[in-house]
Amino acid sequence: MNFLRRYRAWFVTAAVGLAIAGGVVAFEYGNYEDPTALRMLCDGAFVAGVILACFGALALVGSGGAFDAMGFAVRTLLRKFSLRKDRFESRLTYGEYKAMRRERKGADVKCVLFVGVAYLALAAALLGLYYS
Repeated sequence: MNFLRRYRAWFVTAAVGLAIAGGVVAFEYGNYEDPTALRMLCDGAFVAGVILACFGALALVGSGGAFDAMGFAVRTLLRKFSLRKDRFESRLTYGEYKAMRRERKGADVKCVLFVGVAYLALAAALLGLYYS
């Protein structure tokens, strides 16, 4: 039980990838005259891999603080034009905002990137089988 709880994010991400791949396979099965199993599986794994790898890369870059400037700008605009000024503590400088963001520890997002890369590797292996 501890194993499942520990790696729950990995299993959920793999299940999401499997659902995406299943959707692509179902789409191809219903819309093509003679789809082969390897082609459908390769396409499903490729689409799931690209989607998960791109979202994982964006989340990894975002957790590193690449989008903090945009968040600071939105927060400053909301503070400036908000009717309820009591929702915001006081005006923060950008350095204080970055320090506040660094203190908050987010979820580990590397699993999305690695599962996406694994789906891309699976798609490459299936493509090799398809052409051999």
